[in-house]
Amino acid sequence: MNIITGIIGVCAVALLIYYFVILINERRRTIMETFIQYIFYLAVLILLAIPLGKYISKAMSGEKVFLTKILAPCERGIYKILHIDPDEDMSWKKYLASVVAFSGIGCFVLFVLQMAQKFLPLNPQHIDGMSWDLSLNTAVSFMTNTN
Repeated sequence: MNIITGIIGVCAVALLIYYFVILINERRRTIMETFIQYIFYLAVLILLAIPLGKYISKAMSGEKVFLTKILAPCERGIYKILHIDPDEDMSWKKYLASVVAFSGIGCFVLFVLQMAQKFLPLNPQHIDGMSWDLSLNTAVSFMTNTN
């Protein structure tokens, strides 16, 4: 329950900053405008560091935060569907199996997604799918974080 709450909080802040930077972005900027934007971005990050750190600390230590009322039932439902005991500790063997399975499934899904790009919706330029070797290379690169 705490992990999902923390992740959603961090993602919300990151999205707000990202969209704000996008709004500021213009076609051509001078060096000074770019420098001012970087200074502003750094200031926003510094201003958000303390409250966001306190929020994450509370969420990870099990204390109630403002999203607990909304996300706790969702998290309990997911745990119930997947037959997960939230109080059970995960051994290193289970953790390793989970990481390998998640990475393998993610790699396979990305591989298929890239090869089937031609048939997917929201492809207005009708770009063909990648060749199998390029798709495999890209999927493995993303899976191993070497992109």
